[in-house]
Amino acid sequence: MQLSRQMGAHRPYTDPWRRVEEEAAAGLPPDGAERYAHCGDKACDPVTRTRLQLNAQGELGPSPCARCHPVMQF
Repeated sequence: MQLSRQMGAHRPYTDPWRRVEEEAAAGLPPDGAERYAHCGDKACDPVTRTRLQLNAQGELGPSPCARCHPVMQF
């Protein structure tokens, strides 16, 4: 019990890619989008910086653009 108090509060895992999907579904620009210019590709949404691609389940869903989405800039 003492060790758990020293460690602090439990923080559950949050998936950063889920946040990308939620922002795209809401039509919101991603955090930090102002730092990177839009790539100009017709398949890439200039506001959400996502493009529709097939996911692992075979469904069409938003995916961050590798050229201009802030989470893809390393």
